[in-house]
Amino acid sequence: MPAMMRRFILFVGVCLTLLTLSACGGGGGGSADNPVIMFVNSSADANGLDFKMNDTVEASNLSFLATTPDFEEFEFKGADVDGWDVSLHLNVDDTEIDRQAIIFPTNSDTLVIAHGIKNFAVGEEIKRLRFTPISANRLQPNGNKARLIIFHGFERSLGNTTPAVEFRNPTETPLNNTGSINPGASATLLVDSGSQDWEIRRAGASGVFATKTQILQSGKVYLVLLSGIEDDPTPSKQVSINFIEIPSTL
Repeated sequence: MPAMMRRFILFVGVCLTLLTLSACGGGGGGSADNPVIMFVNSSADANGLDFKMNDTVEASNLSFLATTPDFEEFEFKGADVDGWDVSLHLNVDDTEIDRQAIIFPTNSDTLVIAHGIKNFAVGEEIKRLRFTPISANRLQPNGNKARLIIFHGFERSLGNTTPAVEFRNPTETPLNNTGSINPGASATLLVDSGSQDWEIRRAGASGVFATKTQILQSGKVYLVLLSGIEDDPTPSKQVSINFIEIPSTL
């Protein structure tokens, strides 16, 4: 074989190898199409929770208001295998609290949030400890804006039904208002950066459950947890507004 032909074949082989390595990407061969997930504990009286994916621990001993360090990539699993088997457990003794089969879409960002009351009263099973997956828009805001992903995860006191609420500025004509959010549901707001006052107000009424002043940084994304148990004897477990900065994407 002529020397020129051998050099050409070698060049083509090197190019194909480089293309193959480029397509594989980093992170142990992960795919950009795979879903990414962050786990969160928003339950005031469950101070130590584990999340499992197909019975493998992926988040361990999360305290109240804690999250996993970052969004973790998981292989896409479709309807043919009923998606991922996601379960919530007490870290202290591995008691299973909740289990759901979830299909996390490709190219998706999801927050899996534990909420509710571990020690709920008889007849108030609707307030029980459970978890809910919500879609998270983590796109970095432009200009002097911040993005808020608001999750309604608090519960009212014994004998009182937890209502839908609005997360808003505390004025009669608020600049920012989510509108009605049901328990275990979420909403998203794009707001100005800087210092702002916020409140949790009963939807369509005047009752206020909690207030907070927060300084928001431009270009940041925050998970806003509306958490706690109304009138709990421990102040740190009472209804509160909690801003948690989460990693954004470009």
